[in-house]
Amino acid sequence: MITNHNNSYISVSSDDDRMRFVLGKRGNKSLLVIGLNPSSANEKKLDPTTRIIEKIALNHGYDGWHIINLYPLRCAKPSHLPKRRKVDVYTQNLLFIEEYLVKNHQSVEAVCLGWGNHIARYPYLKEARDAIRAMLALYDFKWHCLGVTQAGHPIHPSPLSINTRFGGASKVALMPYSESIGND
Repeated sequence: MITNHNNSYISVSSDDDRMRFVLGKRGNKSLLVIGLNPSSANEKKLDPTTRIIEKIALNHGYDGWHIINLYPLRCAKPSHLPKRRKVDVYTQNLLFIEEYLVKNHQSVEAVCLGWGNHIARYPYLKEARDAIRAMLALYDFKWHCLGVTQAGHPIHPSPLSINTRFGGASKVALMPYSESIGND
């Protein structure tokens, strides 16, 4: 794994950069976002989704944010994720998240879940969701989402969903999230 820093941003990715385990901005009061899978963003250049996450975090009083994902494979379109998980990739991601939480839980003020409906296409993503929620339950985090889809999943913070549903990131309110939402 390679850890990269650029000013206040940090990114941890695989040696070949095909997987990203975390991306964020350091802070004393951080918002931890759980997404589906990473796209192209890194510590040097945020993509539209990570720019929205940063804006939402700042608008809600967080001085830092981090995004981790249910599956770490970089992929611009979730429909291009593998039909079956690669066990080593899946396991490495969960181990990374566990280690991340142990080291960083004191600066995490709240968690925002945001994986969207694509989780329903891949059983291994539901397994990852359940494993990550079990890890998060060990800490006293406030759980939020941006809203839920018709299928009951936390809305993904993509520019399309944020602009269509809310009229932009500045109008997004974090909503309390119940663990009973999205259990399928």
